Amino acid sequence: MKTIATNSDNDVYLDALGNLALSSDIDALALVIKQRIQTVLGECQLATNVGVDYFGSVFNSPPDVFLFRKQVVNNVEAIDGVNSVVNFAIRIEDSTLKYEMNVSTVYGETTVTG
Repeated sequence: MKTIATNSDNDVYLDALGNLALSSDIDALALVIKQRIQTVLGECQLATNVGVDYFGSVFNSPPDVFLFRKQVVNNVEAIDGVNSVVNFAIRIEDSTLKYEMNVSTVYGETTVTG
């Protein structure tokens, strides 16, 4: 698997030769996973069932962390190359929902945080 790489600000960038930077294999799959989780449900016009319903789960009072977890796991496990979500931890820190998950892929295990 290959995909266009992004930096910590989620921006594409150029490599040392001035080309778009690329990620491959487990690094590429980790980027795809993170970007899928950042997708709001209905955002993709040709795949409106892809993404997380942030307005129906996270932006409620109180946040529905169980619904958020279910939607994230379903989205991640639907990605080609992902075997399963092995571990998923959610915490609310200073009014910010944070997560960390270990994902088993065809390339090995990777950790995704957000």
